[in-house]
Amino acid sequence: MKGRTINNEAELLQVMDEILNHVWEVKCNRGWTHRTSVAELGYSFVWSGKKKSFGSCNYGRKLIKMSRPIVELNYGNKDHIWWTVIHELSHAIAHWVYGAKACNHGKYWKSINIQMGDDGERCYADDVVRVKGKYTLSCPRNCGAKDSQLMRMSRGREYSCGTCSVKETGRREWNPNFKMVITQNY
Repeated sequence: MKGRTINNEAELLQVMDEILNHVWEVKCNRGWTHRTSVAELGYSFVWSGKKKSFGSCNYGRKLIKMSRPIVELNYGNKDHIWWTVIHELSHAIAHWVYGAKACNHGKYWKSINIQMGDDGERCYADDVVRVKGKYTLSCPRNCGAKDSQLMRMSRGREYSCGTCSVKETGRREWNPNFKMVITQNY
């Protein structure tokens, strides 16, 4: 299966149905060939409201979850949605083939993910549009370092710029000289 651009929710639901029912053929490290669809394994698709995670796979409940906020921001944006779906399905199939030892992004998951046509990487691309956080942490020295936070940090919790800290001290650690400035975006 090749990646494709998904432009709206109806297309995504159609693609999810196709992919969940597609029969995947994968080989395990012992050379055995396994054939199954994710639907045959009992998985279904649901939306989540997560704003930092594009997708997830819940083995216990057999759910493939996709973040509605991130998906909506990325309709028509290359084929990021497609490959995120394949990424999560790789988790389900790797868990079926290898069991609990395949629950992370290690060699078992990577092997299955590559066989399913993806690149075996665990993070989505830099050009994926992300949900803007309510708060932004910015470096006071204007080095360009910024971090988006969805929730206000705990009282008394402070962050410092790791980039500037490494440049000055050679270590990434708290440094009061580089205390990040918090800005509320909305």
